[in-house]
Amino acid sequence: MSDSFYGSERHGIILLVQLIIAILYAIIVPIWAYIDAEKRGKDDPGTAAAIVFFGGPLGLIYWLSVRPPK
Repeated sequence: MSDSFYGSERHGIILLVQLIIAILYAIIVPIWAYIDAEKRGKDDPGTAAAIVFFGGPLGLIYWLSVRPPK
């Protein structure tokens, strides 16, 4: 077992899966926040999407806690 840390094929696959998940999160979750804000009657749904996009998981938690009721 002389595989180096960076030379491991399995390690590369894990990094690729993590990258795909991060990219999907960065695209899908802000779109959902925008649609959710529109449905809830927010004047500027782009703000919700920006909070979630730039805030990451903490931004999502913030949006879920302050979003207006339906």
